[in-house]
Amino acid sequence: LTLMDWYEEGIGARKKYIEAISELINFAVKKLNAVIYVIPQVTLPTETHWGILLEILKRLDERCKRNLRIIRKELTLQELLITYADLDFLISTRMHATIFALCVGTPALAIAYDYGGKWEIFELLKAKDIIINYKDVNKKVLMDKFIRLLNDSDKLIRNVRNSLKTIYNEAQKN
Repeated sequence: LTLMDWYEEGIGARKKYIEAISELINFAVKKLNAVIYVIPQVTLPTETHWGILLEILKRLDERCKRNLRIIRKELTLQELLITYADLDFLISTRMHATIFALCVGTPALAIAYDYGGKWEIFELLKAKDIIINYKDVNKKVLMDKFIRLLNDSDKLIRNVRNSLKTIYNEAQKN
């Protein structure tokens, strides 16, 4: 799990994000017996995830809190890639974390907190369906996407791998 404390879409959207992430953690722990890793993809003071993480923690019961592993240190690129490769899935509010996870074969969902052409990379990776816009996040949307991710993860990773091969081959021509 990578988090982003984002106010640009308003307090209401932020509240729905907190509720949705909390509900997803509850589901993953209680139904899948998952251990949830909170990964610090960006560690700049202006983009910290600690405030929103504390709000999410308030909504979790003790069992869920026990199944959280909060990584506190800044990870190198190699450490990030190893961490993402060891996950069963990633829910990410950081675009680069999502890309890294997909590239190492880990199914992922991306919560797009901003807009622009950078998100088109998921189109190139044949993974545009994994994106949820931050303003659209709520418990139902996130859970529906997550269940689809679990059911279609092999297909997603196969599509990404094939796309990466195509991108690599096209780049070799230049």
